[in-house]
Amino acid sequence: MFVKVAGGYDLGVFIRNWVKYNVDAATGDDKDLTAERAKHERIKAQKTELQVGVLQRDLIPARDVRRAWADVALAVRDRLLELPARVGQMLVMIKTAEHAALILDTEIREALAAIADSGTSGGAFTGTDDDD
Repeated sequence: MFVKVAGGYDLGVFIRNWVKYNVDAATGDDKDLTAERAKHERIKAQKTELQVGVLQRDLIPARDVRRAWADVALAVRDRLLELPARVGQMLVMIKTAEHAALILDTEIREALAAIADSGTSGGAFTGTDDDD
């Protein structure tokens, strides 16, 4: 900032440099402004892409996905919790472990198939893409 001249410093150069320094510090230089504008435009483009994805139903809100998977989990839980009551009486008369395993395997597979076939009770998520 200081420019040495014979017998001292050039006050005019000092003031110009000081003003330029403070103005640049307060407003940012052109490189920062250009970079910020480019960043802003990238963010706007990303936002637009997300909005288009939502409108075209390529993207869905995370809360809807969470709700749908909660419905799936509840359906699985409910069907699996029904198994002991349904299978318990069948297993009382079974004499071999192989026969008991076969009954359990069949009942579990039927429960899972019923879950897969019915979707969820709320109908929010069926695992199919009906829009295409």
